[in-house]
Amino acid sequence: PTQTRNAHAQSRSLEGFSLSLSLSVPRYPRVRRDAPYAQKSPATRSTCALGERQEVQAWGDRRKAAEAQRSGDGGRRRICPEVESPYMASVKGDKGAEEAVLEVLRRFPEGCGQEVFDKELSHVSLQARADALNRLLSRSSIQLLSLNHQLVYKELSQEDAVRFRNLTAEELMLYQVIKSAGNTGLWTKDMRSKTNLAQPHITKILKTLENRKLVKAVKSVNNPSRKVFMLYELDPSRELTGGAWYTENQFDAEFIEVLREACYKFIQHQGDTTVHEVAEFIRKKGFSKVDLRVEDIHSIINTLIYDGRIDQVDGEGDDDMEDHFRLAVHNIPASNAFTATPCGVCPVIGECVDGGAISPQTCVYFDKWLDF
Repeated sequence: PTQTRNAHAQSRSLEGFSLSLSLSVPRYPRVRRDAPYAQKSPATRSTCALGERQEVQAWGDRRKAAEAQRSGDGGRRRICPEVESPYMASVKGDKGAEEAVLEVLRRFPEGCGQEVFDKELSHVSLQARADALNRLLSRSSIQLLSLNHQLVYKELSQEDAVRFRNLTAEELMLYQVIKSAGNTGLWTKDMRSKTNLAQPHITKILKTLENRKLVKAVKSVNNPSRKVFMLYELDPSRELTGGAWYTENQFDAEFIEVLREACYKFIQHQGDTTVHEVAEFIRKKGFSKVDLRVEDIHSIINTLIYDGRIDQVDGEGDDDMEDHFRLAVHNIPASNAFTATPCGVCPVIGECVDGGAISPQTCVYFDKWLDF
């Protein structure tokens, strides 16, 4: 009986030990592989973390073995592909594709299209090439342009990359539309028809582009109330600014009169001269702060011809095909008997009839002229 009681006590103690052991070392439940990580039990998550650490440790061991093999081969690179980390290989491939694309763009500064990439980057797969172009576009390292109805890529300078950084697709589209207008500029109504964007959205985009100094607004002398937009680095065309005869969109009559007198005195002093000689004289004397073209000086000389102060004559000799200018032989008087009357300078004299809406009986200028 004593031995029986001892056996039962030992059995109960072993059962208690096994029970405590089962409580202290929990069993890992069976969880499906596709179950979300957050739905797994803490024990299962610990097991997953342990497995990942073991895989990283195993990769590190293979790496060390490969490094030891390389050092034993005199430093030659003989790491097997399976030893390389897949993430590191992906980064190296991305960088290599981007550098290859940038190298091609630097050889073609005016931009290159898909045909050039197919020829120059035949060793790079289409997918790797497309991914590299998209990454460079997202970082504003390159830009996509439309040239002769063909899409081309062009590398941006560091300064331009900062200005184009984080621009949206709609902002870049509006920038390209404005760029296509050149130095004549583009009106907001034309932008709306070409981009199909709402007017408030266009106004917001223009403000962003102006703040980044990508575009600028210019007033037209023909329509002072209308502003057109062009690229910031372009000079407006003469049709917009009026050329040298306008200062701050105002017709500079005083400046024109100074040039008229300077040209007349030079022709008077020379006796016989050409438009190129007059233009050279004006340039050397510095009468104008802006660069005057030969056509501008010719228009000034034409006003002197119309006033009857100078004459235009043909060149002497068969080799001289250029026009010459001299003082007028017969000057037109400032006024005469006919121009002294209101009828001589009346712009509607052709409509003046007796008893009509415009007639000598109702002419206020006649009354003033006859009021001695």
